[in-house]
Amino acid sequence: MGEPTLHPKLIEILNFGASKKVKTGLVTNGSTLVAKVVPKILDSLYGTIVASHMTPTEETYPIRGKVGLSWDRYIGNIQLLVVEYMKRLANGEDPQNEIELRIMVTKGTPSNVNIIESTDEVRAILDEWVDFTAGVERDLGMAPFHRQEPKISDLLQEKDHESTKYRLQRGIDLVFWKAFTFANTRVSDDYDLQENKETIFCERPFEDFGVLWNGDVTLCCMDYDGQLKIGNIQDESIESVIQGDAANNLRASMLGRHPLPPVCQTCKAKPVKRD
Repeated sequence: MGEPTLHPKLIEILNFGASKKVKTGLVTNGSTLVAKVVPKILDSLYGTIVASHMTPTEETYPIRGKVGLSWDRYIGNIQLLVVEYMKRLANGEDPQNEIELRIMVTKGTPSNVNIIESTDEVRAILDEWVDFTAGVERDLGMAPFHRQEPKISDLLQEKDHESTKYRLQRGIDLVFWKAFTFANTRVSDDYDLQENKETIFCERPFEDFGVLWNGDVTLCCMDYDGQLKIGNIQDESIESVIQGDAANNLRASMLGRHPLPPVCQTCKAKPVKRD
């Protein structure tokens, strides 16, 4: 968990996964997508690289906080990823991976930030990326890609979808995601969290396996602080961690055999807008 491109053995890991035909989803904040890194990732990754473009404008970029990276460098990194991928297409290659540029839509959600709230904002972002991609096509001498005219309201998530894709080029999608609240830790002050006393099943402890920076293991992709720690891979094997008492008790809590941990209770609460 964390920024995967900082891992010193990332390329080795990606190559191993590709050799076993294991599809990998690499989610990055884009901060390290520089010229010496991007080609190596595209040459090694078998699967999808997801560039978190959740704050897609210079005006919304500060919402990320003090990240130590200027807007120009950040957007330049994302654009570089697209250009390097399209170079491979222009050369007749058949990439073993795809790109998703993930945009956050906050309209109609309990999120505590406002990023995309209108069809005009969606249209502006869409046009920006269509124009950029078309420009790269011209620069590389590629035939224009046939892009569909989307229904903007669908991209704004006015229908009950978690995400909607728009294809910019073969293997490159702009994905509009309905904003999530990071396990209800980032809910607008206009909402109250309504406790759900019933047992609510969550598949995460049965499917997820996350290793934090210090080796702590958690079974939830939202548990960045390790509140659900079930062990540490520096002290024991992965097998013993995922089969240990802490892991089994956490899974049992999802089946009503133990009380839900506090962090899970918060996550499973329902945000209710005040009258």
